Amino acid sequence: MHPVIVVCSTSHMMEGDTFVLDVASRKEIAFPWVHDTVMGYIIQTNVFRFPLLEMKRRGLSKPFRRFIYHILIRYHTHYIHFDRDADPLDGEATFDW
Repeated sequence: MHPVIVVCSTSHMMEGDTFVLDVASRKEIAFPWVHDTVMGYIIQTNVFRFPLLEMKRRGLSKPFRRFIYHILIRYHTHYIHFDRDADPLDGEATFDW
């Protein structure tokens, strides 16, 4: 059984991604797939038919999109919670910003 939501560290995103997600979380009509949690963000990937393409259009980095792809393949979930206090996932790139 796969988890309903994957919880991981915000270190899996680049600093520029946090700026995009911060703006996105404040514009729920244009970005219904990003939710601010105060400690990070919840990304919902099943809102769009091609979520990675939509993320590219919105300006999210290639490493961030690659990470999302790995999560989708590995865990078969549509909810990813990036939390600043969570541990990084083994084998995935992290960024120190």
